[in-house]
Amino acid sequence: MLPEADVAFLDEVFLERWNLMLEVIQAAHDDTELTAREKLAKVATFIVESYGKQPDVMQVVIVEVTRQANTFGRRHWGRIQEAHEGIAKIV
Repeated sequence: MLPEADVAFLDEVFLERWNLMLEVIQAAHDDTELTAREKLAKVATFIVESYGKQPDVMQVVIVEVTRQANTFGRRHWGRIQEAHEGIAKIV
């Protein structure tokens, strides 16, 4: 189990990146000139570019979020579901 300060830091990093992704998903969804494939490509591009620009941050998010999945997932399930729902609307 991580110390509370580390958990708070991971929460902050996750939410910052996740909120940006939610904005990308929403913008892609709202763009009526794009096909569903193009919208999904925008979301995928954001994820890949995020990893390319900030690999250390993304690695921490991926590794620690996975490692802390039970507690972390419960705390942030609502935000995680927002992304799932946004992708579902695109598809």
